Amino acid sequence: MGKGVNQVSGLQQPGNNRWSSHFKSICSLIKMYRATCLVIENIALDGSTYSQRGDADFSFKLLMSYDFAFILYIMKNVMGITNMLCQALQQKSQDILNDMI
Repeated sequence: MGKGVNQVSGLQQPGNNRWSSHFKSICSLIKMYRATCLVIENIALDGSTYSQRGDADFSFKLLMSYDFAFILYIMKNVMGITNMLCQALQQKSQDILNDMI
């Protein structure tokens, strides 16, 4: 409740098909990466069902892989550029040459 230092943030969910929504989701996962790994690891260890523990264990192994981290940062960079381009193209000027620069 309220706005303070002790506020817990959560992962951003993509709300629609706009680039900014997906870009915010990736940035949120990067920001909350450690906490996300801890939660999934706890589910893998203490999940209520065998299926839940197995899914969490598989997800944890993927999250901890180098490939996942590398692709996550590549996606952040590509989607950041795409997001800036989309924002520029939505301006009323519609000057595509300047927007591309």
